[in-house]
Parts: sequence; structure tokens; C-alpha cells
Amino acid sequence: RIEFFDDGYFSSKRFIVRVKNSSGVEFLHESELFPKGNMFSSLSTAYKVSDSVTLDKFCVKSDGRVSLEAAMKLNSFIKLTVAAEDSKQEPGKPLHSFGKLGMEYISRLFTFRGDVDIVNGNQLKGSIITNFNSFKLGTQFVFRPKISNLTQNIENSNNISNNINIPDFIDICFVSSYHGLGWYASAMTRNFLKSMRLCYIQTLAPNVDIGAQIDYGLRANAHKFNIGARMKIDETSNIKAKLNTDAILSATFHQKL
Repeated sequence: RIEFFDDGYFSSKRFIVRVKNSSGVEFLHESELFPKGNMFSSLSTAYKVSDSVTLDKFCVKSDGRVSLEAAMKLNSFIKLTVAAEDSKQEPGKPLHSFGKLGMEYISRLFTFRGDVDIVNGNQLKGSIITNFNSFKLGTQFVFRPKISNLTQNIENSNNISNNINIPDFIDICFVSSYHGLGWYASAMTRNFLKSMRLCYIQTLAPNVDIGAQIDYGLRANAHKFNIGARMKIDETSNIKAKLNTDAILSATFHQKL
């Protein structure tokens, strides 16, 4: 991976090894070497226990994080999921640890995905998507069922006060997309309708795609964009490049051995 700036560039080397034995156990090693000798790596494994139970990922990362993802199919439509990650929390750093229980329901016309983070204060996240052939319409929401004590005085003979439980919404967004013949377009609101993300991808040739993404501020003058292209050289290699608002040009070459 090489990223070009207006005053120079830096490069990094990424190495991925994936193997699978006769028992169906898959091992994946990923490592990336950055300038000045910094390196990040991870080792993960996946295993299909049965037709209904799968260990999707058990991963150990070089920064000390350990993560787990597993799923159980109840039928052809419903799947239960569990995901967890444990890491050392450093002051001022983003929170990485979580423990999620989730459910998926997927049919031809309707998709629902939801999970609750039981480690970080019962945070609920869900999405609902409806399919109309090439057109999709959906919403995604995140809220914390934090109990807010709202005292409402009821004027009666006893003057009783009741507590009303109100969920604390963190974010809600709406999204729509359409797959055309050789093109794709989508629109998504973000941050309680404070901004909108527009995306368009056009296939110029069987091996060449170009695209653009715009983040448009609806309540503030804050706009960002990305334009990029992807070229498939052959069955084992491709090149990707993009340019963003900060005049940063990045390019990636991927080779499958």
C-alpha cells in the first residue's frame, strides 16, 4: 500500500496467509509493516462445528486484543450471533472491549439484524432493510435503553408522581440504494439527519470500475468527497486508487498467490 501526500509519500507492506486443513479448520494470518518499523499482525481461526453452529472467527491481535464471533442457525431464516472482544483499556484511547448478542432474520423481501452490547451499558443496534428487486430501502438505529426519570405530576386527589422510562437514542439513519445495469447508487443520512452520504459506482469495462462518494453537511458547511477507481488486472491481482478532499492520493495493489 502506498499513500501519496502533497509533500511526499509513505508505503507499507501487507502480508496475508490463509490455509484450510482437511477437517475444515481455517487459519488466517495478517500482518502489515509500516514505516519506522511499526508492525501490526493478527492470527485468527474459523471452524464449522455443525450445519447449524459455526465459529466464524477467533482472533488474537498483536496489540493484545482477543475477539470471538460465533453463530447458530435456528432455521433457514433466523440466526443467533455472539461477538466479544477483550482488550486493555488505555486512558484517552477508544473503547475496544465489547460483548454482543444478536439475531438475524433474512428472507427474500425483508432483512432484520440486531444486537445488544451487554458490556457497554446495554447498547442496542439494529437495521431493517426491504428489497424491491434492484431497489432497497432501510433504516439503522442505535440507542441505549437508559432510564431517564421524567416526573409527571398527575393532578388528582392523591397527587401521585410517576416515572416514565425514555430510551436514549444515539443515532438513527435512513438509506436507499439501487443496482442498475452497470451502475450502483446509494444515499444515506447520518448523525440524526445532520449529514448525507451519496455514493455512485459506474462500470466502464468488465475489469474497470470508477466511483465517487460525497459527505454533504445538511446543517453545517462541512463537505467531503472521495473519488476512486479499481482495475482488475487478472484473476489474481487488482489495483485500487482514490483521492479525497484533503488531497491525499492512496493506491493499493493486491496479489493473490
